[in-house]
Amino acid sequence: MTRSNHVWEPRLDDLSHSHVARLMDRHGIATADELRQRTAADPEWFYPAIVDDLGIEWFRRWDALRDSSRGLPWTEWFLGGRLNLVHNALDRHVLAGCGEQVAVIAEDDAGGVTRLTYRELQARVQRFAGALAGLGVVAGDAVGLYLPTGAEAVVALLACLSLGAVAVPVFTGLGPEAAAARLADARATVLLTADGTRRRGKNVALQPAAEHAAGLSGTVRQIVVLRRLGLAGPGDRDRVVSWESAEQAASPRATVPLDASARALILHTPGTTGAPKGAVHTHAGVQLATAKEVGYHLDLRPGETMFWVTDIGWMMGPWEILGVLFHRGTVVLLDGTLDHPGFDRLFRIVERHRVTHLGLTPTRVRQLAAHQGEIGRGHDLSSIRVLGSTGEPWDEASYLWAFHNLGRGRCPIVNRTSTSSTTTAGRYAAGPATWSAATPRRT
Repeated sequence: MTRSNHVWEPRLDDLSHSHVARLMDRHGIATADELRQRTAADPEWFYPAIVDDLGIEWFRRWDALRDSSRGLPWTEWFLGGRLNLVHNALDRHVLAGCGEQVAVIAEDDAGGVTRLTYRELQARVQRFAGALAGLGVVAGDAVGLYLPTGAEAVVALLACLSLGAVAVPVFTGLGPEAAAARLADARATVLLTADGTRRRGKNVALQPAAEHAAGLSGTVRQIVVLRRLGLAGPGDRDRVVSWESAEQAASPRATVPLDASARALILHTPGTTGAPKGAVHTHAGVQLATAKEVGYHLDLRPGETMFWVTDIGWMMGPWEILGVLFHRGTVVLLDGTLDHPGFDRLFRIVERHRVTHLGLTPTRVRQLAAHQGEIGRGHDLSSIRVLGSTGEPWDEASYLWAFHNLGRGRCPIVNRTSTSSTTTAGRYAAGPATWSAATPRRT
C-alpha cells in the first residue's frame, strides 16, 4: 500500500507520547513488527512487561506467571498473586491525590447529568459494598446487575468487585425469561435493579420484570431496588430491599485483596445463535485485558474522557468502566437513546463533555448517516482524538462517513474486533496484534 492509500496518518504526538511508544522505548524495541513478533513468541516476557509498564499494582506479586500442566485451555495465570480491580481502578488514584478529578459523568434521557469525582465514587462504592455485605453477600457470590446505565451502575459494579463478589451484568432490554436464564446460569443470589428508567421521554418500569426474573431463576433470594422514578412495583416484600436504605445504614467496606484467579465477572453471549453462554473472567484477566486494550489500543491517557455507546448489560459496559478508570480517565454514560430528543444527541454529548475517545458500532454510524440533514455540522467535535468501534465489520461508506463527520478527518478509527487490530499510535501507526497465545483469563 502506498502512502496515498492511507486515510489517516499519525501525528507527532501519537508517535512520541503514546503508551505503545513508551513500552517500546523501555525495552529497546525499534519497530512495530519487532514488537508483534516478540509478544507472540515470548509471553513470559510480554505479560510481566506490560504489568510493569502500565503500573498495575498488586497486594502480592505472583510466584509463577503460569501453569499449563493441565493443558493450554486450562492455564492458571499469576499463581500466588493477589490484587483487586477496584484498587487499580479507584483506590490508588485517591491515594495518589487525584480524588477531585471527575471519574463518572452520567447523562439521563432528559439530559440531566450526574458527576462523581474519584473520591465521591470511592465513598459510594465502599458504602454499597458494606450494604451488600450486610445482605449476606460474601466473596465468590454472584450478584446480578439489571440496571440502567447510570452512575449507580458504576457504584454497583465496583462494590461487587471490591467485596470479591462476582458481577453478572444483564441487559435491561431482555425479558424476564431471558434474564432469569442468565441469573440461574450464574447462580446469582442477589439482584440489583431500579424501579424504572425513561426512554424517549416515557417511563419504563424495570422492577416488575426484575422480580419476575428473580422468581423464575430459582437462585435469587433478595432484590435490591433503586428508587429513580417513584414507580410502584408489585413488591415481593419478603425479599425486596430498598437500595437507599441499605446504603445509608451500611458501614463502609474497604477493598479486599483477592487471588489473581478469583472470579470477577460472568458475561453472557447474546443468545442469538443458541442458549446464552456465560464466560467467566478473573480479576487478573480483566485487569490485564482492560488496561492493555484501553491503554495500548486506544491510547487513553489520564484526564481524557471516553464515551462508548453501550449498556452496562453488555461486555463493553464493564470494559469501558474498568479500563477508563484504570487509566484515570473519565467515563461518560448515557441512560437514553441517541435519537432523543434529536439525532444530534451524540454530537451534543461529545461537545458538552469534551469527549476525547468515542466508541460506537458501524450500525450506529449508518443510523447517524441516514439522518445527516437533521444532525448538521454546527457542533464542536474538536475534542475527539480517537474513534473506536466493535461488534461488527465496517463497510467502506460507513467508515469514511465516521472518519469525516465524527473524526473530522483527524482521528484514527480503532476496531477492537479485528484479529490484527492496530493501536492508535505505535511507532509506525501500528501496535501489537491481538495475541493468539492464551490470554490471562479463564473462559
